Amino acid sequence: MPELILGRICQAATSARQLDQAIAGVDRVLGQSESVQHIHFLPAIVISQFCPSAFQACALGSQNCSVQSDYAELGETTAYQLHQAGVTHCLIGSASRRQAFMEDDSDLSRKIKNCLDVGIRPVLCLSLPQISREWNMQSVWLAQQIWQIYSNLTAEEQGQVLILFEGAEGDELSAQALERVAQLIRDTIFEIAGEAIAQSLELIYSIKALEGLNLDLLAQGVFDGVCSNDRTLSDDDWLAVIKNLQAHYLMVK
Repeated sequence: MPELILGRICQAATSARQLDQAIAGVDRVLGQSESVQHIHFLPAIVISQFCPSAFQACALGSQNCSVQSDYAELGETTAYQLHQAGVTHCLIGSASRRQAFMEDDSDLSRKIKNCLDVGIRPVLCLSLPQISREWNMQSVWLAQQIWQIYSNLTAEEQGQVLILFEGAEGDELSAQALERVAQLIRDTIFEIAGEAIAQSLELIYSIKALEGLNLDLLAQGVFDGVCSNDRTLSDDDWLAVIKNLQAHYLMVK
């Protein structure tokens, strides 16, 4: 198991060449590090242009998969097709897709199962709702969402889900708020799935700027890694984040 999980969602790149340069840059910095797992989440349309074996440290992920297992809706890709293209991870239920396509929790459970059936690790995206800024309301909503998704999964399936906390729309949460969210997620999964699965849960959070990186949250085991989006954090800044982690987190560990 890696000491640190890093994710990079690539939405802003205008060409496969630009993506290749971004992935290669991260690959050069990380080298053959066994302590870091780095996943680039790419648009499905370009995944087939990349060969996973060409990179030492970077794995390929997809930003979505079809809710159907035996065929894909127009414009989508099945988990099996993604697996054949070399994908190892897949985002499930990102806030932008939930809003744009009205995906419900039962759809997300089905996508998780489809991914696991073919050997892809699902990355379940969770975020705080915009309905209220009151923590009491936000926490109830978030816990209910986890319950509705996890209750449709077997114990084995529950234990293989990686969770990405995307944050709150437009806000960079404080370290205290992030710690509170992480505890809620772990406590909720403990109630649903038991101690073993809650303790083995791998949880990462999204950063929107260099200042969003909090080494203490990683060192204390509150989170197991971080993720960024190239729409809000440039490739150069993401490399700076990785180098910072190498210098101040991995060396200490």
